[in-house]
Amino acid sequence: MEIFFKILGYLSVPLMLLSAFSLLKSLKKTQPVKLKSIVIQMGVSIAVLIFYILVLNVNPPTSLSLSLLAAGAAFGAIWSRSTSLAVTRGVVYSKRSLWYMVAWIASIALTQTLSLTATRELVTYGISTIYLTTGIGFGTNFSVIIRHQRLLAARVTSQLVCSFCGSKASKASKFCNHCGRKLV
Repeated sequence: MEIFFKILGYLSVPLMLLSAFSLLKSLKKTQPVKLKSIVIQMGVSIAVLIFYILVLNVNPPTSLSLSLLAAGAAFGAIWSRSTSLAVTRGVVYSKRSLWYMVAWIASIALTQTLSLTATRELVTYGISTIYLTTGIGFGTNFSVIIRHQRLLAARVTSQLVCSFCGSKASKASKFCNHCGRKLV
């Protein structure tokens, strides 16, 4: 059975590389934000976590798992600020930064490497990285959803909203009072 999981792990490497290539292609390109896609990404994160737990039959200590999930969500909410959002003709567009890609590839590579090369005990703690990346995905995507909604609501009320943090600003402001970035 262990050989089956190793083969499965090696087969997932090309999928990871394809995902990284796809992300590289979209780097720094403006793309419309689709809430349905974001929700699907969040669902896939949970599915991957459950898959690894069930297939590898390992589960790290609950306190560690929940702590990493919460830390990941907090980090993801902060990290999402590296994705800029802007409204054009009623559609919210995003542009991912290089940091988004670097952190994503590093977390996936670490998880994959641990699951392929480590002992069973280390694999258990390697699964912890999946809790962290799931939290990061949730924090990032949830923050983008909130900022998306704020941008659209501000457009309806004709308020100016910072495209980085989503805070409201006065029309006379050139910089955001919350994060200090230039308002676009």
